[in-house]
Amino acid sequence: MRKLKLGAVLVAGMLILAFVGAGISHAEDAYTYQYFLTNSAANFMLTTQGISGWQVANFGDNGTVSLNFSNATVNGLYNASYGVGSFRNQGSLAFVNIQPNVELPPATFVGVSFSQGNRAVISDYNYAVNLNFNAFRGSGIVVINLMAGSFSNQLTAVSLSMGKNVVPPPSPASVTILPGNPSLVTLSNQQMAAVAAAVDNDIQVTGRQSAVATIQGTPDVQGLCAITMSAGINNQVIHRVGVNINTNN
Repeated sequence: MRKLKLGAVLVAGMLILAFVGAGISHAEDAYTYQYFLTNSAANFMLTTQGISGWQVANFGDNGTVSLNFSNATVNGLYNASYGVGSFRNQGSLAFVNIQPNVELPPATFVGVSFSQGNRAVISDYNYAVNLNFNAFRGSGIVVINLMAGSFSNQLTAVSLSMGKNVVPPPSPASVTILPGNPSLVTLSNQQMAAVAAAVDNDIQVTGRQSAVATIQGTPDVQGLCAITMSAGINNQVIHRVGVNINTNN
């Protein structure tokens, strides 16, 4: 059996885009941006991801991300992001705040994701994400973020807070995917067009489209586990998991 023993070590994988393809862009107008902030005293997490102002006249892309955890064992904390694509933000954040004898405020998470003012004519694209979890065992915290795509934001955020009075109110999290409704999981073509128009995006696909995400097996994790996978164009994904433990008697 292959073993990955990772104590309390954070492997932070934040993959920033690589510019690929022909087109017109202006550094002062076009950007991809992501920012993470944590504060242990305030017990607070803030994340922002944004893509704006890109103008690409002819774009085609393909790529595959494969991660094999078959017969693997992870102990402690494992946090990693893997991805391919262009004009994108991808990040994974693990926040552990253990202060059992300290009065901590309720844990709070604020996440913002936006894509606006982008113009692209996309020909063929072919993206795939594959994850193998056959006979995988883990204990502790496992955070995995996989993405194959372009013009997309994707975030996985996990927090573990332990302290006095740390339990949050019923709705502590604020997640915004501008300007759409973050509760929508699937959108029709008409809804996607409406969301794109609202943020002044003009992304046209003229060729063949293929985007597939597959997972094999079921992870056996004793503790916290958050897995995010996506493939395609113009995806906006925020995946948040939080556990709060109150040490008051």
